[in-house]
Formats: sequence, structure tokens, C-alpha cells
Amino acid sequence: NQGSRLFLPKTQGLILDSVIGMDRNAFERHIWTYLLLSVATGFFGGIRNLCVSIVGRKLNNEVRNRLFSALMVQDIAFFDGNSTGQLTSRMTADAQAMVDPLRTMLNTLLANVMLLVGGLVMCFITSWRLSMVAFTAMGPIVYATQVYAKWSRQINREIRDALAKANALATEAFTNVRTV
Repeated sequence: NQGSRLFLPKTQGLILDSVIGMDRNAFERHIWTYLLLSVATGFFGGIRNLCVSIVGRKLNNEVRNRLFSALMVQDIAFFDGNSTGQLTSRMTADAQAMVDPLRTMLNTLLANVMLLVGGLVMCFITSWRLSMVAFTAMGPIVYATQVYAKWSRQINREIRDALAKANALATEAFTNVRTV
């Protein structure tokens, strides 16, 4: 998918060059090439999404099985304190909440690594001098990304902590409804 996407801008440039040069045969050839690259991008994107989906489902199934096994060895007192619906809901929702970000990261990581490697190769093929100038900006960009990631991680941790406290208060309130 990303490999075919790398050639789309070059093909667009060739299409524009053939329009400016008024070369009808080259224009038609480049349009067909662009069409084939677009179809290949869609096809391989679908294959990638299918593979990531299959891996995600298998991972989700494995997490649920392990969670179920861990629940089955719990003490009877554990089951007295938790309803069956709550345990089933948590088993489903927690497994899904854990696997979904992994699925997204896997899909994004694969696509971006391919795009990065292919882009680097295309940059050096086009102009190694211009590539070297462009890479001087990479240091500050990577630094800014790391600072943002650290800040974002802290904010997300605080959000999760606040959500856990709110859920604990809600659970306690629901539990105490009968006593009132």
C-alpha cells in the first residue's frame, strides 16, 4: 500500500509534464499508470487492514481466554462480591479496550515504517543534496514530538486516574443503594 503510494506524486508530476508538453501518448500512458497505482494502493491497503484485523481478533481472543482462566481460579468470595453481568461485561470491554490501541498502533506503525523507508530512498534518488538539507530539520521535529509525547502521556495518565476514581465512587454509590 505505502509502496504504491510513494509513486503517486511522481506519476502526477509526469502527467502534468505530459500536459505541458502536449504529448497525448505520454499523457494516456501516465494516466493508466496512475490508475493502476491507485488500484494497487486500495488493494494492498485492504490486505493490510485485513491482516491487522485478523491479528487483532486473535490477540483479543487470547486476552479474553487468559482473563477467563484467571477469573476461574478466583475464590468463591470474589464471585460473591461481583455480579456475573459485571464480570462478563468487564471481560469483554477490558479486553477490547486493551487490544484496540494495539491494533491501531500496529496498522499505523507498519504503514509509517514503509512510508519512511520508501520516502528516504525516493528523496536520495531525487536529490541527495536536497535530502541532506531536509534532514537537518529532523532533529528539532523529533525533539518536539518527544516533548509532546511525554506531556500527552502524563495528561492521559491523569485522565485515567480520574476516571478510575470516578468509577470507584459510582460503584460505591451503586453498592450502597440497597442500604439506604
